[in-house]
Amino acid sequence: MDFGALDASVLATFREPERILYGPQFQPDFEITGILDRYMVDVPGAGDGPPVTVAKATLSLRAADLPPGFTPKARDRVLIRDVTYDVTTEVPADAAGWIVLPLGRVA
Repeated sequence: MDFGALDASVLATFREPERILYGPQFQPDFEITGILDRYMVDVPGAGDGPPVTVAKATLSLRAADLPPGFTPKARDRVLIRDVTYDVTTEVPADAAGWIVLPLGRVA
């Protein structure tokens, strides 16, 4: 099986239709292709309060699509659909070469 072709098909089908601008700290911004996933999760409320539902987001991208030698880092910025997100945690590529970056919305 040609996993590179499969990855390209996944990106072509589910990628963000608008450009994604990746802003690493202390380096020039560059465009990337990725899949934005937004979802809701319940987190414990304060004290004995009820759970609170919060929005979460991740950006999935292929390590091979990044500039040579580049590794995403926490506090990098990502601009998607005119919304700026921070990369909240450094995440290495998985065995298939994908990186799933947890994002936090910048106020």
